[in-house]
Formats: sequence, C-alpha cells, structure tokens
Amino acid sequence: MPDAFPIEFVPVVRKGENLELVKSDTGEVVGYYTVTYIEQLPEKIHDFGALASVTSAEDQEVTDLYMKDGQLAQYRIIPLDDEEVTISQPKAKKRFATKSYIHKITARTNQVAPHQTQLFVFEDEKIFFTVKNPAKYTRPMHRILYYGWRFCLTKLLAPPPVFTTIPVEGA
Repeated sequence: MPDAFPIEFVPVVRKGENLELVKSDTGEVVGYYTVTYIEQLPEKIHDFGALASVTSAEDQEVTDLYMKDGQLAQYRIIPLDDEEVTISQPKAKKRFATKSYIHKITARTNQVAPHQTQLFVFEDEKIFFTVKNPAKYTRPMHRILYYGWRFCLTKLLAPPPVFTTIPVEGA
C-alpha cells in the first residue's frame, strides 16, 4: 500500500477530482468538494523571533497560511533552525498527536521523513504553532519555511462515488 503522502511533494488530488474534508478526531464530514483549479504556493519563511534558553513561544497564530473562502491549501512545513515545532489546528487540537504523545517537527524530521510534515488548511481555519528553543543558550531566530498547493473548490450537494479524504483539523 502506498504512503498517503509520497516523499515527492505533489498535489494530493488533481483538477476535477473530489475531496471529502473531515475533522480528524471525530471523522465528522466538513463537506464534499470538487477541485476546479490548482496552483503552486511559493515558499515563505515565518520567523517566530528570539527565544531564551529552553523556552517556547506558545500558540503563535500564523495567518499567512489562511486561504480564501472555497479554498484549501496543502502545505509542507520545514523548520530551518534548531527548534521543536508543535502545531494546533484549531488551538485545542494538536496535529501529529497520538493518545499519549504529541510529535514535534524538527529540521531532522524533514531529512528523515519529509512526507510527514504535511498539513491542510481549509479557508481561514485557525492554526497555531508552538516553537521551542531546546538549546542551552538564546537563539536570535526560529524560522519555519512553508510552501505548497492551493486548491479552488466547488461544494458538492451530495457525496460523490469516488473521493479523497483530507483531514482539516488536529485530534
């Protein structure tokens, strides 16, 4: 069985294909959509600023990731500095979480398993980052790079016979 997200970063669906957007923790369907247009989103760097030794910038909202109504983004997140990143979407729901552990994204994650740093943002759904400086000294910057794909969507009134399921919230 192939990976849900291949190592090569490609759009998860093509123009004309259908999506089922779901909430990860409950499986509640947000809606069914067909893709009418796909476009690359060039890379952008967000700097969370300086952090003292072993401290965190908690729940930092990154509004640059938000999309217009009727749009979905597929992003790859890459930490550029020595930092540990956790993501909440929305604030009370962690991404990449198991029953007893919240996985952190680091620069090493991108080297070992880059396909595991993808997430989706539907419209202007809230997304928050907690960035931790694990070093024993103050670091002047804590940056993430993100890039991806924008999908323009048309809402379907009924479930289509074939669709790709996309999680749009944490668990």
